[in-house]
Amino acid sequence: MIHQKYKSKMIAWLLAALLVGIIPLPAAAEGAESSSVSDFSVTSDVYAGPYFSGYYDYPDSLPVYHFSFTPASSLQAGDTIEVHVPEGYSYEGMGYYVWTPADINPDSIEITVNGTERPGLISRAGAIQDAVHQSNAIQFTLSDSIQAGASVDMELSQFLKNPDYHHETAGPRPFALHTSKDTVPYTASFDFFSRRVTDYYPDADSYTVSAVSGYQFKFTVMQPIETNTPITITFPDGIQLPDAIDPQHVQINSMPAASVQRSDNQLNVMSPVRLNSFQSVIIAISPEAQITNPAETGYYEFRIQPATDSLAAVRTIGFIPVEGSSLNSNDGFISLEQDGSLRFRSYVHTILKGGDTVTVASPEGMMITEGDIVPEDIVIESSGMDELLPPFTPSSVERLSDNQLRFTLPEGFHLDPDYGFAFRIPNPFGQSFGIYAFEVSTSVETIPAPFTFEYGPERIEHFTVVPESRLPGEGPTAYTFELTAHHSLRTDYGQYISLQLPDEMALPESIEHGTVTVNGIAAEIYISHDEHAIQVYVPVDIPLLGQVTIQVNENAGLYNPASEGTYSFAVWMDYLQSENMATTTQVQYGTNLPEPVEEWVELYFELEHLELNLAQKHMLVLYGEQSDGSVHRIGLEEVTFTTSTPHVANMSGDGTITAGKPGTTIVTAAYGNLQAELQIYVSPYLNIETLLLIDMQQDGLHIEDVIRYLRTEDDFDLNGDGLFGEDDVKLLLFTLDPVYFPPYNHTL
Repeated sequence: MIHQKYKSKMIAWLLAALLVGIIPLPAAAEGAESSSVSDFSVTSDVYAGPYFSGYYDYPDSLPVYHFSFTPASSLQAGDTIEVHVPEGYSYEGMGYYVWTPADINPDSIEITVNGTERPGLISRAGAIQDAVHQSNAIQFTLSDSIQAGASVDMELSQFLKNPDYHHETAGPRPFALHTSKDTVPYTASFDFFSRRVTDYYPDADSYTVSAVSGYQFKFTVMQPIETNTPITITFPDGIQLPDAIDPQHVQINSMPAASVQRSDNQLNVMSPVRLNSFQSVIIAISPEAQITNPAETGYYEFRIQPATDSLAAVRTIGFIPVEGSSLNSNDGFISLEQDGSLRFRSYVHTILKGGDTVTVASPEGMMITEGDIVPEDIVIESSGMDELLPPFTPSSVERLSDNQLRFTLPEGFHLDPDYGFAFRIPNPFGQSFGIYAFEVSTSVETIPAPFTFEYGPERIEHFTVVPESRLPGEGPTAYTFELTAHHSLRTDYGQYISLQLPDEMALPESIEHGTVTVNGIAAEIYISHDEHAIQVYVPVDIPLLGQVTIQVNENAGLYNPASEGTYSFAVWMDYLQSENMATTTQVQYGTNLPEPVEEWVELYFELEHLELNLAQKHMLVLYGEQSDGSVHRIGLEEVTFTTSTPHVANMSGDGTITAGKPGTTIVTAAYGNLQAELQIYVSPYLNIETLLLIDMQQDGLHIEDVIRYLRTEDDFDLNGDGLFGEDDVKLLLFTLDPVYFPPYNHTL
């Protein structure tokens, strides 16, 4: 299978080849002969010519290039020779990485014809953009003639700069040449090399500290490796190498190594056959070689360098504790993306690669994603990998349970230790805001890593502004701002709430400490003149959906707008948002205004419907809308709840609903003269975690407790004898978990 990176390069190469003449292109001008030069070749100096630029030990060099060819048609003074240059090349003095027209110093060009130097044969040379062939090119204009069939060599020095290795892949590149007489481009391939092997991936059979492990070193050859050329593998300090290794325990592309010699922390390996340029190689060291992993956890560098290369390739393997490890969720997070997907990101402690699996678990009782899920529903990001790679799709995905799924990383995926691993799954949430605990593990790091996610509204939904006086021009005036936090705010994060005033209200130059409080505690203030807003830094942690009251007393120096009218205030929370995500409300100013009457006009639950498992509990949330359009969360201590079917679900005074027997019920909330209804469905499933909640005698859970709790012949007569009893409970629990609940174990 071709790696995606190389697919992209191959497509680019084919397109370039199409443009420069692997497939003949039309003549450049009407009436020109459809002929082509012959014997075109590109060569360069050995030191810099065939190598990418950009290496820290090798400063950018301007190699010497030779373009050799034989014209099919005679050339006269004024005719041109044009060399098409592959993408990625630049030239000395090129600005902004854009190939633009530029002259070449004549001293940088030497030309020979039939072995004889012809000084002055080139009257002008320069970089051009060939619009006909859509190619970067170098054009040489002749001052004299060249006969058809002549052997021509043009040497160009101190001009072309090779592509940078950070952005290119080693391999052949197509140059092309045509003349103003031989207008069909003739293509010649030129091999580009890295100064170190490429596509280098060291790996180990085991990442556990102190384990005896096999090792694999995969790479792509640059300069050919002969049978007498050593390949040096440098192991990090901490790895224990045996005194000698049998070559039979080291395979090179499935063939035993010709020889293996140890020198300190290095192995010098000889190949039994010649390894050609751009060939893929795997050196596999068997566990029988008795190489022992480091005793300490951490990241360790492994180097490989054939003697033909001037630089070593370096990559890292992470080693983890004997008891296992988990993803580094301390530096990870979950976010809800604009496309509605849920994005997980954390760091890996060792290699994560194609074939490894990732398991995601949502809170018990919450279905992770809805319905069927296919690999295309999951996006695996290539962040931390090659920047040219697009996102990956899992090779497979399976649902292990309602709240758990597992997907397999595809071939070609490889993430180094201590890099960020990110993936996205469909959003599993409905409209139930709250704090949710997820877990993620991999087949390599098997201990589940916890991820906490706050799911709240996109913006502040409930915002009111109450001035002490609404007289125009009155001041200084005290103000009270009330809102419901749509995400938590923490003091140690330096988070704040921005209160944007109407343009007609002047911002004070400063506000003294103590004149503004948040929930009764003095807050630090910053005046943002750019946003015409007061930034209030929270002095106390605010939870998700927490009520916030900001009081600004008259000493803060706020003055009402000078003219009567209705004015808009806006609010948003910290730097994560901006004015574009603000919530607004309006305040009317004037004389003889009637006092606002707070009338409740609508009452509704946060959820449209709710599904619970047996014995599951849930805290209900209720909102009310007032006549001025403002929405407030209702304190449940002032609400009366009733249920249509109490044995299905019953309510406590604090708004907690507890699922009873399977079925459907309607919960009705009454607040003043308003009512709201919520449909609740209790499924006939019992979570293992909730079994402990029905220990009736408080003496350890017994089958008798379950019988008393679930006594209903219609729903749980599993053995069909017309009664609900012990055998039915055994069957029920055995179905839930046959390992944890054996068929005939009376005490759970």
